[in-house]
Amino acid sequence: VMDATIRPGDTILMPFPSFQVFAIAVTRNGGNVKYVRLKPDKFKLPPDVVIDEARNCKAIVIVNPNNPTGNMVMSPNEVEEILSSFNGLVIVDEAYYEYSRVTVVNLVSDFDNLVVLRTFSKAFCMAGLRVGYAVTSKVMARVLRKVRHEFPVSTVSLRAAIAALDDLEYMRRIVSYIERERKKLYNELKAISGVTPFPSCTNFILFKASRRDLARLLAKRNIFIRDFSKCMDGNYFRVSIGRSDENRIFLKTLREILES
Repeated sequence: VMDATIRPGDTILMPFPSFQVFAIAVTRNGGNVKYVRLKPDKFKLPPDVVIDEARNCKAIVIVNPNNPTGNMVMSPNEVEEILSSFNGLVIVDEAYYEYSRVTVVNLVSDFDNLVVLRTFSKAFCMAGLRVGYAVTSKVMARVLRKVRHEFPVSTVSLRAAIAALDDLEYMRRIVSYIERERKKLYNELKAISGVTPFPSCTNFILFKASRRDLARLLAKRNIFIRDFSKCMDGNYFRVSIGRSDENRIFLKTLREILES
């Protein structure tokens, strides 16, 4: 999408923290990135702020649910409010749609400037196959086709994606399992002194902890989490929802480190 639409000197607006691959793609094309910082109380993206800040921007990127915060930064009505006020491109990344089950795909028929992105990497467990798709207007589809590679996806990946779509019940079972484990993990984290987890509608949980070196200490015990303390104001970490036994080991080790 960025290769097709961003030219040197163009600016996009996106929240921070969010999925930085968009920023990388923009700068690769000579563009600039303007950020709206999400406040750590609820990590919400106010539409009036976005509309005001995006006045001279070529595009707006909304990752919804957001990565790494895990929450819905906007409601579909708020996205529609932006689309009604902004003439540039609005990109909504719904990589975690199967977990949130909230979408703006229905708005594509009303707004030619909307691109909704989806992936098989999350709920379908096919990250290594690199399969994704865009839902957009015919006008934007023609623009995107101009930069599409001749052979963008391997035959193996395509066949795997088709097989996944033929067995949606398997995906739903995976999502249901993750949601149950996420609820348990969230409640357990909430009960640990020095830990503040944030509500999530994805397959991970963002949390704040009292120790800045937590990721390093967990890594020593072969437990790996993402450390966001360098880019966020505070000791923020992201943990993926694993199997029940993996989550128990993580919690046990976390308690041991924080109590030492």
